[in-house]
Amino acid sequence: IGSAGYNAAGFGTQTAGVIAGGSGDRDYAATYDGSSWTAKNNLNTGRFYTAGTGTTTAGIVMGGVSPPGAVTANTETFDGTSWTEVGNLNTARRSQSGGGDSKDDALLWAGYISADTNIMEGWDGTSWSEIANLTTAGHELGSGVDSTGNTTAIAFGGNNRAALTEEWNISTSTVT
Repeated sequence: IGSAGYNAAGFGTQTAGVIAGGSGDRDYAATYDGSSWTAKNNLNTGRFYTAGTGTTTAGIVMGGVSPPGAVTANTETFDGTSWTEVGNLNTARRSQSGGGDSKDDALLWAGYISADTNIMEGWDGTSWSEIANLTTAGHELGSGVDSTGNTTAIAFGGNNRAALTEEWNISTSTVT
């Protein structure tokens, strides 16, 4: 990868991915073409315990922890080369989960502030809005989002939620 670290954001596909941030070089960013990594311009705000989603030419990194250890609401989009600071999350957090189609359509949920949270936010390419929260708070959840308009998602496991699964759709969330 070029820079050792953990708790970085990652997104893309098997042959076209991005890594951003992480504990070692907190502002590091690189793209993957299926065989090798190429360093890219660094994040504007270095961080770890962050989340990201999108593609190698339309990605987004959300929240996390910035040095010297403050939880941040910073959001940045990626165009394949450079990072751009955009509208902050409504609620700063770390260890959150997220997903979405691109830098213009994303979801972010749960995480840790000073305790676990159940807050869910949606990004429309311009700003974040709080939407239907998860039923149970947690952080470090496994997750997935549909690939057509972010109308459904799933969150499972995580810290303090080990056996829980929540299915979410644009109007409701349910626990199973």
